[in-house]
Formats: sequence, C-alpha cells, structure tokens
Amino acid sequence: AAAAAQEQRRADLYDARTKAEIEIRALKTKHNEALQAMQQEGRRQLLHLAALQVENTEYARQVSHLEADKERLGLEVQLYCRLVDRAGGEIARQAADVQE
Repeated sequence: AAAAAQEQRRADLYDARTKAEIEIRALKTKHNEALQAMQQEGRRQLLHLAALQVENTEYARQVSHLEADKERLGLEVQLYCRLVDRAGGEIARQAADVQE
C-alpha cells in the first residue's frame, strides 16, 4: 500500500510537472506573439514617422519656394511702382510742355 501510494504520488507529480510545462510553453508563445506584435507596431510607427519627415521636408521646400516667389514679386512691384512714378513724371512734363 505504501509503495502504491508512493507510485501514485510520483504519477501526480509527473502530471503536475507536465501540466506546468504545457502552461509555460503557452505563456512563452503568448509572450512571443505579444513581442512580435509590439515590434510590428514599432516598425509601422517608424515607417509612418519616416513618411511624415518626407512630407515635412516637401512642405519646407514648398515654403522656401513661396518665400522666394514672394520676395521676387515684391521686387517686381517696387520696380513697377518706380516705372509708374517715372511715367507719371514724364506725362506731367509733357503736359507742362503742351501748356507752354
């Protein structure tokens, strides 16, 4: 009876150990899947960040071009204003000449 009880105890311990090993494997699998999901999400976010940086660079380039256009147009407006002033002065002189 003692030998049978000891054998039963050994079988119970073996079953408990087997069950624990199965649970450990399941937890490791679950852990690895979670880790892979986190790595995949990290890669996705890095790609998204890279895309945003490219977009930001493009916007910066466009802003730079617009600022250059604005400066060029400002200079053109100043030039036209001077030409208009000069033409106005010329017209005034011609009108004075006509009146004399």
